[in-house]
This record gives sequence, C-alpha cells and structure tokens, in this order.
Amino acid sequence: MHIKQALKVAVLVKALRNAFNLSQDSLADKTGCSRPTINRMETVGEASPRTDTVDDVLRYFSEQGVEVQVSDEEVVIRFTKKALLNAEHGIAQTPQPKKRS
Repeated sequence: MHIKQALKVAVLVKALRNAFNLSQDSLADKTGCSRPTINRMETVGEASPRTDTVDDVLRYFSEQGVEVQVSDEEVVIRFTKKALLNAEHGIAQTPQPKKRS
C-alpha cells in the first residue's frame, strides 16, 4: 500500500507543530505562510500543498534542530538535543492551569 504524500505532510506538520507547542497562527508567522495554508497542510484529503511551502515549514523545524526523513513507506522525525531544548522552551511558555484549593 502506497502512502500518499499529503498524508505524510499532514502528520509531519501537525506532529512537529504540537511538539513545539505552536498554534497554526504561530507557525504561519514563523514560516511566512498563512494560517489557512498551515491548516490545509494538516488536513488529510485537501489538495497537496506546494512543495516550496512545505520546504519553508520543514526549513523552520530544521533550524530548530529537527531532522526529518520521508520515504515511500514512513516518516522519521529525529529530535536532536537542540530540538529538544527548543521544544522545551515552547512547552514552558504554555500557561499552566491554576490548581484548585
């Protein structure tokens, strides 16, 4: 069974965005894309995004220390030490819910 490129892109972008605790708006700002473009990338069944747009998003995550390999049958994401520290920073920026007394 061949896995469609659009599915690989959708899973990859959403997984990385969530790992770095980024909203679609934040990722759009950081990559120069629009939020609807990020949304389309993450939506399985939508038309395949332009290659240069996907490259822009992947370049951003590469700059954060993430290494990605895409083949016919799998997507491999490797978080280097740099990527883990950058992801930690994004996670730390999330306001924590207040504890009930």
